[in-house]
Amino acid sequence: MDTAYEPTEMELSKSPTRTPSPPLLPPCEQLRHNKAQLKRMMTFRKHKAACIEELQAMPDHHPEDPFYARAATELQDIE
Repeated sequence: MDTAYEPTEMELSKSPTRTPSPPLLPPCEQLRHNKAQLKRMMTFRKHKAACIEELQAMPDHHPEDPFYARAATELQDIE
């Protein structure tokens, strides 16, 4: 008699699937990856700040404008 528990089809369909964690990188590769990420974020911050400055320079600038508010929020999140 087999007493091993086997999940039913319904239990399998309800169970959350987890994505496997990425394999750990060697320290030098991790450092290279981190530097690339930092460079990307700094570039993104620079361009987002430029967008905000351009929006503020417009004569019809409104801080409650959704585009401006989203850009300001994204810049704040980065910093």
